[in-house]
Amino acid sequence: SLKGKKDGALVKDRYTRMVGREIGKAEALLKVIGSPNEVLVDTYKALVPSNDRSESDFLKILDLKWIKGTERQDLTDKYLNQSKSSSSSSAASGGAMISENSSSSLSSSGSTTPNAAPSSPLTMPERRANIVAKTKDFQRLLSDVFKKEKEKEKD
Repeated sequence: SLKGKKDGALVKDRYTRMVGREIGKAEALLKVIGSPNEVLVDTYKALVPSNDRSESDFLKILDLKWIKGTERQDLTDKYLNQSKSSSSSSAASGGAMISENSSSSLSSSGSTTPNAAPSSPLTMPERRANIVAKTKDFQRLLSDVFKKEKEKEKD
């Protein structure tokens, strides 16, 4: 019937928009993760909507980039200082870009954990293993984002 075709088109349109929105979020995260450390905070704030930003998400991005030590602290301080000056309430709210479930996967990738700084230069097989671990972590992260959006659509 004509009504069934209209309903099907509406569902397809909503699904297409939802997928496009989620792909946009994934692209933004990839761009942030791929940005140079010197402009990481500015890139994060420029590409991630304020209602999707949080300190915990920013820290998880630092984990994915394996940023450690004083550089990590400097970037965290810069993020927090900019968040306080721009809008303290939106920065402190829970972001939806990276889920809490993905934080456990970031540190559970076997012997190549993001929190463990290599003591010597890595061999090619070790580099490959690290890249595979990061890729799997990012895939879990994207999966969690898609699940959250589906839950939002249901509400």
